[in-house]
Amino acid sequence: MTESFETFVAREVFAELGGFVLADPGELDRLHGDSAKDLDLLALYSSSDAGDAVVAAGAAIPVMGVEADYYSLVVRSAEAETCITGSPRLVSSGWVLHVGSDRLCLSGAGYLKRWDPDGPRIRHPVVPAGWYEVEVRCGFGGVDGEDPVIEFVLRASADRPRFSADLSMTFDFT
Repeated sequence: MTESFETFVAREVFAELGGFVLADPGELDRLHGDSAKDLDLLALYSSSDAGDAVVAAGAAIPVMGVEADYYSLVVRSAEAETCITGSPRLVSSGWVLHVGSDRLCLSGAGYLKRWDPDGPRIRHPVVPAGWYEVEVRCGFGGVDGEDPVIEFVLRASADRPRFSADLSMTFDFT
């Protein structure tokens, strides 16, 4: 099953609280009593098993443990060209994403503190609805090949993929 979409690139995004998150806001709402808006998802996810459950359900993919810096964040299909020059420094597979609508949210992890999917610093990649197997790739790219890049590489799946990502992994690759 191939689900093609336009590659989304956000440049110069700061790693708020040492990480980033790609999430479907509708799925977060569904998992939090029909509205996750204004909740402190950061505290909830870091102090209970709720975060692991949200990730395993395919509602969000956290990329934590990155160095405080500015990154290019990429959401692309597995068939699209990579933005990383050479081989990735770090690859994490086994992630699952369920897109209920076509609008995702991509932000620094700090924006989970008082979640607002319409906040001014939230980016909105457009991805067709459905299930995706996701691989997170980290490396360097840009004009000089020295800009840190984090790619969320999505491969469409007819059914819900099996979640097998390592939730304890840190993404410090710089």
